[in-house]
Amino acid sequence: MKKIFSGIALVSIALGFTTCKNDLDILAPYKEIPSIYAVLTPQDNIQMIRVNKVFLGEGNALNMAKIVDSINYKPGELTVTLEHYVGGTKSASAGANGGPSDIVFRDSVITANPGAFNTSQRVYVSNVRLKTSGEYKLIVKNNTSGSVYTAKSVVLDSVSGNSFPPFVPPYYKLTPSQIALYNPGDPNNLNSVYIDYSLPNGNYSYRIITVPNAKMYESRVRVHYEDSTSGAIAGKGYMDFVAGLNSVTEIKAGQAMNFNFKGSMAYEGYKKDLEERKVPFGGNLTGRLIRYVEFIVTCAGQDYSDYLQYAAPSISIAQDKPLYTNFTGGAYGLFAFRSRCSVKKEILTTYVNALASDKNLCNYKFLNASKVWPGCP
Repeated sequence: MKKIFSGIALVSIALGFTTCKNDLDILAPYKEIPSIYAVLTPQDNIQMIRVNKVFLGEGNALNMAKIVDSINYKPGELTVTLEHYVGGTKSASAGANGGPSDIVFRDSVITANPGAFNTSQRVYVSNVRLKTSGEYKLIVKNNTSGSVYTAKSVVLDSVSGNSFPPFVPPYYKLTPSQIALYNPGDPNNLNSVYIDYSLPNGNYSYRIITVPNAKMYESRVRVHYEDSTSGAIAGKGYMDFVAGLNSVTEIKAGQAMNFNFKGSMAYEGYKKDLEERKVPFGGNLTGRLIRYVEFIVTCAGQDYSDYLQYAAPSISIAQDKPLYTNFTGGAYGLFAFRSRCSVKKEILTTYVNALASDKNLCNYKFLNASKVWPGCP
């Protein structure tokens, strides 16, 4: 029996559901159906779009997925373009810094992590900075067949980096004059300058101001560190704690959104992140030097929210649902926007010492403020 497979189909399986429905007639003549994944972030310097073939062939689909020509279009076969619109009218410039009204993506090849598909993936990239308002139209044209596939999505701006602590200056890394001004011994200045979530039973929180068109918010607290071997820096790393994941129903733009957590939740979150990413224990390292804390808030729009809800596992016995798409022209895929705000803050020595001695993290050889590994309790 012939089997039909695509990149987006494998994503569906990874998310915990499969589909038994065969919407394609396997005896019908060949029909071109691309699989498109385009989730763009205006704050990124480089935008990347993946377009794969939905392929049909004899035998094991997983074996066919390893063949580079089964999943990739040929160089120059596709033209991938972005157009910017405001109020339904096409803008004179598609990029934030002016220039042409269309952004044309160029072919590139990347080496993906080993998995179900061939590691050589053709992608389409652009280094034109995107605007943070209005709407973009994505156009994918097959220059050989003439087929055209389009989708539209509303752009998202990022949350403000200038609202409430810790999203206010000064940011890491403080100059000597700033350190003198914001003395860690002065409790009146700590909240906006130094980060300290050291108490396991402590109740901590911070807030953001919501932005137009955002329907989902994720906030991460990321602790950055450096691997040290005999005083030399051997590499850099980080550990994340997801402080909050909110879907917006009633909150409108311009309102406050709080992220509340206990200190123990952060310690456990850091451990989970290190384990999931298979970060090795200290081993032969002298230790890991904790440097600073980064707050990362990611927002997603309606299209991305719809996709996640659609892809969620069904509680019904019947797992019969077609593949998601917001493209016209017969393509499967997703075109959506998300935004990101990131600020870096100094970490208080109290928190450095607490991270080094915490029972969840002690095996990872984090050094305390005196650059000594306290060991495990």
